[in-house]
Amino acid sequence: MSNISDEFMTQAHIAKLIGVGSATIAKWSRNNVNGFPAPLRIGPNPLVATKRWRKSDIDKWISKLKGIRNVPFLGAQ
Repeated sequence: MSNISDEFMTQAHIAKLIGVGSATIAKWSRNNVNGFPAPLRIGPNPLVATKRWRKSDIDKWISKLKGIRNVPFLGAQ
């Protein structure tokens, strides 16, 4: 659950944060890879709306993956 002060992240920002390409984020989002959070669609038409992710959702997703071995963008564990 998010709160009113939650920050929003772009696809490019998430990609840079975890060290993957922006296209990878799009693919993970489309295919729900490892529970990747769905974006919020901002705008009047959901088909062409701007996509943003809650930073809190991305932080939770990364925390969840830290328990999984061999996740390249999280570094060696």
